Amino acid sequence: MLQYVTLGTVRPLGWLVFVGFLVAAGFAFTSGARWPALGFVVFSLLGIYLLVGAYGRYAVDETAVYAVTPIGWHYRMAWSEVKHVEFGTGGTLVFHGDNKRFVLPAPSFWSGEHKPATYARLVQQLENRKIIPVPSNTADYRWNKNVRVTRAV
Repeated sequence: MLQYVTLGTVRPLGWLVFVGFLVAAGFAFTSGARWPALGFVVFSLLGIYLLVGAYGRYAVDETAVYAVTPIGWHYRMAWSEVKHVEFGTGGTLVFHGDNKRFVLPAPSFWSGEHKPATYARLVQQLENRKIIPVPSNTADYRWNKNVRVTRAV
C-alpha cells in the first residue's frame, strides 16, 4: 500500500492567488477597465494551477515514484527508468529517463503523516542507485512527459 504525501502547505497560497485575482478582476471590471480585468482573470488561473498540484497526492516506494492529480490523472516513473535527477531553485525534483520526465514537488512543501518515511525512501533510492541530483534552472517548469498511466499502482 502506497503512503501518500500532499502539498497542504501550498493550499492557502493557491486559494489566495485564485480568489485575490478574481476579486481584482471584479473591481477592474466594475470600474470599466475591461482589459485589465481580463488580465486578472488570466492570473487567477495560476491559482487554479497551484490548487491542482496542492490537492494532488505523491508517493515514493522501492519500485517507482507516483503522482495522482485531483482530476484522476495518474503518473508513474519506475526507478529503473531514472537516468538522472535535477532540482530547481524551489527544490522541485525532476526525474529524467529515456524520453521521460517526472516532476516531484519540493519535499519542503510536503505534508501529511507519511512525510518523514516518504522522504527517507526517496533519499535511500537515490543513494542505492548512486544518483546525485544536479541543479537546473528548467526544473521548476514542472511538466511531466510520457509518464501518465491509467492507474498509478
